[in-house]
Amino acid sequence: MFDIMLIAIDGSTYTKHILELAKPFCTLFTEAHLIYVGDIDFTVEPNYPQDKPSDAKTSDQQTAANQLIQECLDSLKQANIKVTPRIVTGDPAEQIIAYAKQVKAKLIIMGHRQMSKISRLFDPSTCMKVIENAPCPVLIEGLKKI
Repeated sequence: MFDIMLIAIDGSTYTKHILELAKPFCTLFTEAHLIYVGDIDFTVEPNYPQDKPSDAKTSDQQTAANQLIQECLDSLKQANIKVTPRIVTGDPAEQIIAYAKQVKAKLIIMGHRQMSKISRLFDPSTCMKVIENAPCPVLIEGLKKI
């Protein structure tokens, strides 16, 4: 039915919920991608376990992002799901949309945290920006406080 899906995570406590939501959909897709958008001050490329060791010193944020991605990969692997991981920096909505276009995603799965009306007024949510500009349907998990 679909060939490519994108799972967008943010490293919050809700990440596990997004992965659980995505698992059943993974059986409908031939290719799955996982994206995490970090802060702009990452200074080196992601270091995945299958990569050769790097001499570059990684930041604490980069180490945490790598660990997060590995935990997600392990969780999905237990369900026999293979994904292509990606860590990028910049504006989360812009990066998710750009990567969805790059891989020609047919579905984006992501979470949405509740923001106050004042917060939304000054800075619309990442979720709303993605919904408004995505090249494909977006499945949103409405996340409540855990």
